[in-house]
Amino acid sequence: MNATPLLASAVLMLAGAGCESDHSEASYRTTPPGDVFRSDTSTDRTTYSYPTDRTATGGSVSTANDVDRTFVSEAISGGLFEVQSSQLALDHSGLDANNRRFAQMMIEDHTRANRELQDIAARHDIVVVARMNSSNQAALDSLRGLGTDEFGARYHSDQVQAHQEAIALFQREAREGQIAELKTFAQRSLPMLQRHLDALQSSPGTGTTSSGIIVPHD
Repeated sequence: MNATPLLASAVLMLAGAGCESDHSEASYRTTPPGDVFRSDTSTDRTTYSYPTDRTATGGSVSTANDVDRTFVSEAISGGLFEVQSSQLALDHSGLDANNRRFAQMMIEDHTRANRELQDIAARHDIVVVARMNSSNQAALDSLRGLGTDEFGARYHSDQVQAHQEAIALFQREAREGQIAELKTFAQRSLPMLQRHLDALQSSPGTGTTSSGIIVPHD
């Protein structure tokens, strides 16, 4: 029997298997383990989750200190409160135009700031869960169901307190934080927070009159 055809067939089969194996391994190498992003819109929660050690993917281990981590958590909680309480304010048709413009500004400014802060935190391996702390959640819950007059006064006083707390939080990060990008973000955000507070403190606080919150202009 001539073994040449059988040998040739065997060589072709081995060559084909080798090519398939090399292709599979190459595909694996070009898909290294990457960062994980999860979003659960049903609970208004966004989580950025990263490996503890990112040196395998060209990153570095986080150098965040306790001040940085507290800042990220509390700033995002406060920003969510600003946005959601202001959305409630827009649902109260009795509020005057100035207060409605102020609420819209809160939604736009704090949504933008929270997104930027989440991105910075993610780059530095700080796991972010975008949800309110118990204090902010309780304040938001207390606003629900209030009549227009009662809501206007409460919304105003809550906004004053929230911005005072935010300014203190951002000032501490700017002084004591470890991550330069977070410190810069905090320092750069302070003028915006102060403008918001100045607008609130220049108004009578009733939230329903034509002499309501004066919206600042850049």
